[in-house]
Amino acid sequence: MNAENQANRLAKLMAKQQHIPSYELAFPPVSIRSTKLKKLEVGDILLLGQKYFTCLLLDDTMVYAEVSLCHEENREYLKITKCIKALDLSSSSKKYETVKCTFGNIQCRVLEVGYRIDIASLDLHHVDVIHKGKRIATASVVNVNDEIAVKIKKINKEVKDV
Repeated sequence: MNAENQANRLAKLMAKQQHIPSYELAFPPVSIRSTKLKKLEVGDILLLGQKYFTCLLLDDTMVYAEVSLCHEENREYLKITKCIKALDLSSSSKKYETVKCTFGNIQCRVLEVGYRIDIASLDLHHVDVIHKGKRIATASVVNVNDEIAVKIKKINKEVKDV
């Protein structure tokens, strides 16, 4: 009887604890020619095709929200600008491969327009370049002719097997 009471109490305690969903913060995916991806080197720059710091909150290949970087009183945060009902980003082509540039995971309780997300725990200068679920390179965010891009700092050995 004692074990049953403990299990019931634990179940009630867990029900009271709210789970905070975690999402991956990433730039919109970029298509790169397969031959260029195989020859990726340190110092290469991937143009992202955007002038403003706009990212996506996603889970694997499903997009849930679009966010933009905002500044206020020496503090940076992300603001949800658009909610998307699970848009699938997976695509395939013989000539082009899709890669994503990700900052890591953040927790967000609410997915609604205008909601602010604290990013104090993220390093927005460090980006992982992901291809087919594997980190193929480490990069940093740079500005090229007023356009946001990522510059490759380190190549993982698996990139040659892509």
